[in-house]
This record gives sequence, C-alpha cells and structure tokens, in this order.
Amino acid sequence: MDMPVASPPVSADPHQRISLIELLGYCGIAAGLYGTFAVLAETSRDTETTVMITSLVLAAVFLAAGALIGVGAHDRLARMRSACWFASVIGFSAFLGFAMEPDDKGGIALLLGLSAVYALVLWAFSPRLLQQFAFFTLALNTVAVLVGFPNLGTLLFGPPDLTGAALVYWIGGGLWFALGFLGLARPARTAMVIGLLFGLEGLFLLAQDEPELAFTLVLASSAVCLYLGGLRGDRAVTGIAVVGLLIGTVGVLGSLEVEGTAQGLLTMLIGVVSLGLAVWSARDTGPGGSRPLFGSLRSPFGRPPGSSEAVAIPPAPVVPPEAPSSEPGPPSEPPPLPSRDGGSSRSAARAARGPQRSRGDARGRGLPPRPGIPCPPSPSSGGERSRSRRSFAARCPTRRCRCRSVGPRRARTVGRSRRWTATDAPTTDAPGLAAAGPASRWSRDRGGGVRGCSRTLRRA
Repeated sequence: MDMPVASPPVSADPHQRISLIELLGYCGIAAGLYGTFAVLAETSRDTETTVMITSLVLAAVFLAAGALIGVGAHDRLARMRSACWFASVIGFSAFLGFAMEPDDKGGIALLLGLSAVYALVLWAFSPRLLQQFAFFTLALNTVAVLVGFPNLGTLLFGPPDLTGAALVYWIGGGLWFALGFLGLARPARTAMVIGLLFGLEGLFLLAQDEPELAFTLVLASSAVCLYLGGLRGDRAVTGIAVVGLLIGTVGVLGSLEVEGTAQGLLTMLIGVVSLGLAVWSARDTGPGGSRPLFGSLRSPFGRPPGSSEAVAIPPAPVVPPEAPSSEPGPPSEPPPLPSRDGGSSRSAARAARGPQRSRGDARGRGLPPRPGIPCPPSPSSGGERSRSRRSFAARCPTRRCRCRSVGPRRARTVGRSRRWTATDAPTTDAPGLAAAGPASRWSRDRGGGVRGCSRTLRRA
C-alpha cells in the first residue's frame, strides 16, 4: 500500500514570495513601457496609427494582467493589480486621443467622459486608491471643460480666465470630500484626501484673479477639513489641512499688503498671543497631572526601548461556573436495609453477581414494567386494602405495569430482589437499579400503607 506523502508546510506570511513578485512585476511594467516607446521612436511610417494601435494593445495587456492576479489576493498583490488597471486607463485614454483627435471643447469633453466611464467600470471591480483617483480626475476634468474651459482665442491677448475651472475644482473637491466623510465612496479616506487636494488646487487657480477671496477660502476650507479630519482621526487629512492653514494665512496677509513697522509689529503681536494661547491650552489638554518638559535624553538610533521586552501572554479566559440547573437531578440510591444475615453485605454480594431472575418471574413480579408507561395510583392502606389484586390491576389503563398493593407493616420482597415504591410522577430511573420506566423519587416501604404504585425492581 502506498504511504501518503506529507505536503511541505506552507508559510503563514509569504513576505519573501510577494516581494519577489512585486520586484518582477513593477520592473517588468517599466521595462516593457520603455521598450515600447523606444520602438515607437524608431518607427517612421504612419506614426499616429502605430501609436494608436500600440496604446490599445497596452490597455488590453494591462487589463488582462490585473484580471489574472485575481480577486481576494494579498493586499500588496491587489495593489499591483490596481497599478496595472490604472495603466490600462492611461492606455485607453491615449488610444481615444489618437483615434478621435478632438479639436474643440466638445471633443475633449467626449474623450475625457469615455475615459471616465472606463475608469468607473474598473473602480467598480476594484475599489482602490488608483481607480478612484483615475475616475475622479477624468470626471472632474470633463465637467471643468464643459463649464469653465477658457476660450482659446483669448490666449493671444493675455492669460486665460480660469475662474470657472477653479470654481469647478473647488466645488467638486468639496463634494468628493463630503462623500468620503460620509463613507459613500470607497475608500473613504482616499476620497477625503483627493477632494481636499483638488479643492485647494482650484482655490490656487482662483488666486490668479482674486487673491484675497481665494486665500480666504483656502483658510476657511482648511479649517473645516481640519475639524472634520480630526473627527475621523485621519492624520493625512489633518496634515494636508495644516499645510492649507499655513498657506492660507500667509496668502491672506500678503494679499492685504501688510507692510511697514507698525503693521508688522501688530501682526507679530497677534501671532505671538495666538501661539501662546495654543500652547497653554495644549498644556492643559490630555492626561491629567504635570507632564515633563523635555523628557529623558535617549539616542534616536537603535531599536525602541520596548522592542526587546518579552511579549506579554494574555491570561487564559476565565470560565464562569455553571449555574445550578432548575431541573431536579437524578436521585441517589437509597441505602440498603439491614437484614438478619448481615445487612448490606448480602445486598453487595447480590449486586456483584449481577441481575438475577426472581421466583416471581413466572407471574410477572420479578421483571420491571415497560419504560415510559406511567402507573396509576394504588389504593391506600385503609379500607381499600381489601381490594383484590385483580380488581386493582383492572384500573390500570395499559395493563402492563404489574401493580399491586403493599402490606402495611413489613417490607415485601419478591424472590431475591428488593421492592421500591414510586411516590410521585415518574421522570428518571433510580440509580443502581435496572428499573424499566422512569421515576423521580424512590422510597423504601418500611411498613405502613404506601400511597402509590409499587414496583418490583431488580438491581443493575
């Protein structure tokens, strides 16, 4: 028989394999594109057609490469898949550019719109940063071309008017930031960052015509984004907002033409007071108690102090004790009756020999009743004791329980087995006894009348 061959153990962290895959993949992308451009540079016949076909082929190759990586791959491999599809969008846009050759605002808007639709489809398949960036950039530029594209005829007489495009960028960036803040665009953090960057870019374009208004809007927008980013705990958003605050403050002061000694001293005083209030508030914000001013002097080189410490093993989970059950448990076996010839020793000897058939088996006394069949109540030891066993057995609805009355003054034994009496509704077997039929409580008949059905049982 062939012995099964154990498979080699698989590493839980495929870091080395993924690193090698990324090395080959990204270097292959760069080398392939460089070689393609080198070949196109040496082509002298029908260059536009060759570039158009090459762009379409590159778009298809990058699309297939990203699809072959598959869904649900490792995060780093999914990033390489995203990069391939981003390159596919660029190739598709280049193909449309050479194929359509737009020369007016409508043609450019159509080219950007078709590219945005292609990017949107890929973003729906892979909601990652590059796919969202490609779609938003193409879609926003489409709207900017349709709404605020400057008239090319005015380029001969001066710089174009970019107010319309600037407002489109600012409003579009703000709306995209809001979608990310509300979690309606995936990834949400990417939407917030991209929206903030494009909004600031639009305001910087607006500063060419309206510097005071533009830098005031930069300052206000950065303050709002700083607050909202702090609510989300996003350091990237708050960091970009801080840069916007710095640029906006300097831009507002420069547009207001703050010059001279008096204005300079007043501005410096306002800045010092503002910084002092911020530092004082920062001192009182956070954990209670006094914090050290500088802390301990440590070398910034080497491993952090806590890296060499042993990893704390979490304690074992504490299992709470089980609550006592409300249902009655199985009854315990009653102690054996003392007998004339040694008491419980004879019972122990009989238990060691195992179950035996008694003399009353022929009449059905030595065997227990069938399981699950309740017994009717037996007559008491009073005036009903004169009833015969036959008349009492006629009261049994099943005629299977072998019921009989118990004598008033002595404990009956049938053969070599003890007689036990069920005093309430049968629910479970008596432990240590091979009783067919459940009983919740068992008591020994020690004389006197017993109310209930008596059963002849044999020991297990």
